[in-house]
Amino acid sequence: MSEMMNRNCDLYDYFRKNFGSPSSKGDQKKSFEKAQRAFADSLAAYSLVCYVLQIKDRHNANLLLDKEGHLIHIDFGFMLTDAPGKGLKFETAPFKLSADFVRILGGLEGEGFRRFRNSMVTGF
Repeated sequence: MSEMMNRNCDLYDYFRKNFGSPSSKGDQKKSFEKAQRAFADSLAAYSLVCYVLQIKDRHNANLLLDKEGHLIHIDFGFMLTDAPGKGLKFETAPFKLSADFVRILGGLEGEGFRRFRNSMVTGF
């Protein structure tokens, strides 16, 4: 059984396992940074689309990552004003930004988070 199957892991662990560590050198670091950029750009797009279309049901089971690190939302059953179990309702949070997401982006002061924030501003 793999190491990841023997313990709980978070999204950051998944990124390190699949794209390398940001603290490594050479190709591993470049691979992580490339995936981090893909994640930041796709997270900004996802966040803006969720806000504009009022996509509901935004939990981690409705998110996928592709092999390059892009975030993909896979369930569009509840959008505009339709919410699961609630009928007609608007979300109180405009988009999902979890601690896992911020950690992948390098924290609030990280280059990935700056990229995400700038993409959000540009998108608006």
